[in-house]
Amino acid sequence: MITSSKKIVSAMLSTSLWIGVASAAYAETTNVEAEGYSTIGGTYQDGNPQPINIYSVNGVQAINFVNRGDFAEYDVSVSTAGEYSIEYLIGTSIASGSAVEISVLVDGNWQSAGSTNVPLGQWDNFQALAANNNISLAQGTNRIKITGAGTHDWQWNLDAFSLTLVTPENPDNPDNPDNPDDGNTGQPGTPFTIEMEAFDATGSDDPRAQGMVIGERGYPEDKHTVVDSNQTTDWVDYNINFPVSGNYRIEMLASGQTSHATAILFVDNVQINEVAVDTGNQAVFLDFELTDSTYISAGAHTIRVQSGSQINEFSWMWFGDALTFTPLDGGSTDGDADNDGVLDSVDTCPNTPAGAQVDANGCEIIVDNDTDNDGVDNSIDQCPNTPAGAQVDANGCEIVAVVDADNDGVEDSLDMCPNTPAGAPVNGQGCADSQLDADNDGVSDDIDQCPSTPAGSVVDGTGCIVVTPPADSDNDGVVDTLDMCPNTAAGLTVDSQGCALSQLDSDNDGVTDDIDQCANTPSGETANATGCSSSQEGGGTDPDTPQPGLLYGELAGAMNVSDTNPNWERTTDLLQTEDSVKGNTTEVYTGFIYDADGHISFYEHIDDSVRLYIDGVLVLSNDSWEASSQTTDLNLTPGTHEIELRIGNADGGSGAVDGIGFGIDVDGGTNFVHPSTLSESIFTSVGEETGNPDLEQEGDIIVELESFVFTSTNGRVGSDSVEGFSPTATGVNWVTNGDYGDYMVTFEEPGTYGAYITISAANDGSYGARVDVDGWPVAWGYFGGTGSWDVSSENLLYGGTFVVEQAGEKVVRVEAIGGSDWQWSGDRVRFTRLGDVTAIPSPIYNPDDHFVAEIQGPQTDVTYLKKPVEIPANKKVLKSDVWYTYPQNRELEGYDNFGATGAFWGHPPEHDFYDDTVIMDWAVDAVYAFQAEGYEYTARGEFDWGYGWFTEYTTNPQPHYVRTLDDRNVRMTFMGYLSHDGYNNNWLSNHSPAFVPFMKSQVDQILKANPDKLMFDTQTNSTRSTDMRDFGGDFSPYAMENFRVWLSKKYSTGELAALGINDINSFDYGDFLRAQGVTHTSWSNAGDTLSGNIPLQEDYIYFNRDVWNQKFAEVLDYIRQQQPDIEIGASTHLFESRGYVFNENLTFLSGELNLGARTTISELPTNILVHLKGAQAVDKTLVYFPYPWEFDELRLQDAPRFGRGWVAQAYAYGGLFSIPANVWVGGEVWTWSPGADNYRDIYLFVRAQADLLDDYTSYSKVGLVHAMYSSMKAGFIDGGNQIQSSTKLLTEGNINFDLLVFGDEGYPVVPRPEDFDKFDHIFFDGDEQYLTAEQQALLDQQGDKVRHIGQRGTVSGIEITVSISGTESNETVSAVSRIHETDAAAPYVVHLVNRPFAGGVTPTLNNVEVAIPQSYFPEVVTGATLHLPDGTSTSLTLSTNADGDVVLPVNNLEVWGILELAH
Repeated sequence: MITSSKKIVSAMLSTSLWIGVASAAYAETTNVEAEGYSTIGGTYQDGNPQPINIYSVNGVQAINFVNRGDFAEYDVSVSTAGEYSIEYLIGTSIASGSAVEISVLVDGNWQSAGSTNVPLGQWDNFQALAANNNISLAQGTNRIKITGAGTHDWQWNLDAFSLTLVTPENPDNPDNPDNPDDGNTGQPGTPFTIEMEAFDATGSDDPRAQGMVIGERGYPEDKHTVVDSNQTTDWVDYNINFPVSGNYRIEMLASGQTSHATAILFVDNVQINEVAVDTGNQAVFLDFELTDSTYISAGAHTIRVQSGSQINEFSWMWFGDALTFTPLDGGSTDGDADNDGVLDSVDTCPNTPAGAQVDANGCEIIVDNDTDNDGVDNSIDQCPNTPAGAQVDANGCEIVAVVDADNDGVEDSLDMCPNTPAGAPVNGQGCADSQLDADNDGVSDDIDQCPSTPAGSVVDGTGCIVVTPPADSDNDGVVDTLDMCPNTAAGLTVDSQGCALSQLDSDNDGVTDDIDQCANTPSGETANATGCSSSQEGGGTDPDTPQPGLLYGELAGAMNVSDTNPNWERTTDLLQTEDSVKGNTTEVYTGFIYDADGHISFYEHIDDSVRLYIDGVLVLSNDSWEASSQTTDLNLTPGTHEIELRIGNADGGSGAVDGIGFGIDVDGGTNFVHPSTLSESIFTSVGEETGNPDLEQEGDIIVELESFVFTSTNGRVGSDSVEGFSPTATGVNWVTNGDYGDYMVTFEEPGTYGAYITISAANDGSYGARVDVDGWPVAWGYFGGTGSWDVSSENLLYGGTFVVEQAGEKVVRVEAIGGSDWQWSGDRVRFTRLGDVTAIPSPIYNPDDHFVAEIQGPQTDVTYLKKPVEIPANKKVLKSDVWYTYPQNRELEGYDNFGATGAFWGHPPEHDFYDDTVIMDWAVDAVYAFQAEGYEYTARGEFDWGYGWFTEYTTNPQPHYVRTLDDRNVRMTFMGYLSHDGYNNNWLSNHSPAFVPFMKSQVDQILKANPDKLMFDTQTNSTRSTDMRDFGGDFSPYAMENFRVWLSKKYSTGELAALGINDINSFDYGDFLRAQGVTHTSWSNAGDTLSGNIPLQEDYIYFNRDVWNQKFAEVLDYIRQQQPDIEIGASTHLFESRGYVFNENLTFLSGELNLGARTTISELPTNILVHLKGAQAVDKTLVYFPYPWEFDELRLQDAPRFGRGWVAQAYAYGGLFSIPANVWVGGEVWTWSPGADNYRDIYLFVRAQADLLDDYTSYSKVGLVHAMYSSMKAGFIDGGNQIQSSTKLLTEGNINFDLLVFGDEGYPVVPRPEDFDKFDHIFFDGDEQYLTAEQQALLDQQGDKVRHIGQRGTVSGIEITVSISGTESNETVSAVSRIHETDAAAPYVVHLVNRPFAGGVTPTLNNVEVAIPQSYFPEVVTGATLHLPDGTSTSLTLSTNADGDVVLPVNNLEVWGILELAH
């Protein structure tokens, strides 16, 4: 039902909710969101799967794809019957033939209110349009239909429409609306509903939460727009104008699966009620009665709904859809015109003077008889003889002053304790606890810890009875009167009766319990010295009889600590602890251990994880495969104790690392030996052995791996000359990563199966295999080597859900996966039936749930740069922000005092990403913990590192991967050789229909943690057809399909034929290239610099870039809908001409790019400046983070302080540089820190000079033309050689400049007019040749401002000159000028960056002079202060040189200084 609410506020609709205002002004307006339809229908002959589509544009949702005759129906509720005017928020690009018709369903028939022509505008530029006619609506719910009624095939896009009451209908006399009755029939009123996402405010009473957001929940066929991300104490407020006074029932439509969740209702900050809210499922919505009746007067009120917890636990709560308000009586629209507190309908004196006291009829009470002149009429005066002048109350009685000498709040006449100490709380008699002794024990109540001591008792200073303890002769802690074993030896542990195990014989076998290894010897049987009879040592069959050894079994999970031991078999020597452990497996050993004196200790050195419990207490825990661990002497009670040992492995190598894996010292020392070497077993266990289910069973299906029907590969290992599996007489070899074989396998009966593979591998490595059945993954596992090619082992493929639903022949694929290039030699695969068919979990991704937008054609029109979305000041990235690279860096020694304000890379969980429990743990343990320390948390969405999330999202990611020209997956080897849930870290194609839904799902999961900022690591999604320089292009079926669409929108049929494409519908670009002899290698080489005469290659690159921009723009729009004010960043290769860097929803950029250390560390290279200048050109702050290879170069050259220059330069040019701590450098070193002491002063300097950094922008008189196509031709991502050369030239001449960015032909973005206007001079260089004709014409309009960079010497006043000891040294010290963005009176700023580096340091400079032309800044410089990282600030003496420049003397300049200039 659509009611008077607005999901997304637009220009024509109010943000306040007005539900029927009954007055002569007829102001009732009902706003209807176009996407909130109940039913749609029509012709829809437009290729769209639905007659009408919902889409997101400019921060709102609307409907499009509306053809002639298409319609949408809405259920609209109004509280007043009558005639309503209609206003549409609508847009169209159709010049004529577009019209909108509105109809209402009356008695089963549609009654049209006529149509209105929609004027020409733009599809997505919604304008208010008043309908030509009004429509008559009944009170309550009406079915309304909006139809595309014009003559053109395409009609309009609609955001919303509103209905405003013009003339109400008189319910008693509908034909005479001018003389309405008051309508107070005494019958219940019409309910109205508020959509909960239309809240006016939200917040939380818990600092860990940040209020609710708008989300979507429900089943695909029944989606609900809700308030989401709701945690304990979150609330939403609604400002509602109630039409009538009276009692209301209030209900909430909601879902939730938190058993202790509640909803608390407030009206005007007064709590009304609290009810439980739990439907058992997030997708199941039910109505919850927040109150059955509460009185609300007519007029404006604030309704608050807050989440609560019955157990006061902080967690996720419920999802609210709608609030329904039902008047329970006729109500009244009465006012109170004279404000006397009596409604007008019963007020018989309507014009009472202000402030007068009135009776129930609203009439003033007149005092006309007051004998004692106290102002109270005799008729109500209860004290008729009040003394003259006395102050009286409303009853006419004198108000008597109270005397309270000790100021304890009790008047003296009643005070039993007149001298109470100041401030002490008292009882009703004026007595404090220090003045009382309730039990008369001599100790005052304020210090009496035993307040009810019996009379006559001897007490201590605390008021408690002094007790003489009873005797305990043997000092065992049990008093003699209870001690059944009075002579216990010193130090022994006893039970509640005072008996030690050495004093007991529970089974009467003649062996005391402390040494009895068989605790329940049957009566009459003879026990040996250890307390065991012959039947207990193996002769008996009773499962409850202790048997030698521990019970052993295996569980799924890298460290499963929750499931019980499956008890496969008994082990007396525990030698399994020394073997390798299967991938994703936990070995469990349970039973009892006996130790005669209680002195015992344990040791482990096992890959991956170990947990050891004694009597249920965890005594040993280690998740490091590198480091061993051990206990100290546990000092147990002598005798028998429960023991449980768990050994886990995730994947890869496992088992004992060095020497023994598991060891014991029975004397409690450090002389550890493996239990198998002990002279007699100290282990026993109770229970039956269930048998090892992994052993081969009768009826198992055996697949010999050499019997494949087809083999090939999805991988690329250069040293492998065999395509796929190489068969031998008994198996396959030459198996490398991605190789697979297909087999025809018959399953005789349906059921749930387990899968095993037998392999050998001589070396340690990361090995794995996956089994697909009919193209769907059913089982996978990872395992280690066997030590020799001649030694094989069978491994359980433990992952996935292996269910065969129907018997018959299946196509089974076996594929090698894992981290290592070279994999295993394989023998066979075995399938064993475990049971009947079980439910198969549905993948998270269901393509039917998502609409895939059609690919747009190339953009050829010149497009102006757009300003980024404005972010509120308290949420934006500041130029003085200091960020840790990772949040955990703050915990490193020496890095806690850098003045940090946040962190850059907040990684969500790498696995189980769609488990909300895991996300909540991350939110609480990482995000909220970081925020609670005062830092901002930037959460990171992923492209490459998100490969595991994508596997979890789709279950079967293979169809969605990039495929190269030679039909291979592209493995992202730059991030390592990784694998998760059966699939390697392969590249996801952005052409896949799952791409956008997957990215949106990341957003949904990440935003549940309420991070402060969001950043996507997008730099590895290259414009160049998925980084073709290294990996090749994307020739997947989805890419080929999209390329056909793109080409058909760019070229005519004749133009396509000229290109060799005769049938675009069947055209496959990969086949087209292969037919012309183009190979993967030649394609990749040509793609590096757009060379090699590859047909359609440049089109293909533009196409890939266009699709990528379109898809990512959808994701950015989605984020902006969820969090309108959040900063959104993306990592980027700025000068690969990637249009998404221009997207207005991106508000900051990040980079992990070339810094130049491998070129030279004798001076600070200028490479980085191209990126900083590029970010400035698109109005986005660039945040640098330490690039691994650059910092590894500093490590190798022992130059840790060189990076100080990178940091200083980044901040000087308006960027950020995250703190380099534990920088990942790869290789055997893995991480390296250049030293906290080397960088701390630079970052503290940033924070100290925040006023000279925040809100400052580049100031220059020169603009430099940059044609981004030059970078595409150059073959690398830092800009072409020309832009690098020009940047270096201008920087080393101290000519401050900014870039004027021109996109390439495929995305011809150009600077805005105001960008040109900023500069007195515009320089171009050799890259001008890459401008399009339209771009060149735009540049030419700038006239004589434009000149070649070689003419820079003919222009004066554009540089700041730096000299050292009288010698010009602009190449040594860069002078970077900046100016405040909005405050013209703020100081000008010049950053001084010292570029040389020698002997491991930046040399400190003295006798430096900075000369600034008088006309350089808008106003003349009148004063200067030099700020340095050492904390000093020095006022400088200004002088003037022969050219009239202002000259500033600078000394003690190390890497960076800031000149603050008054003017």
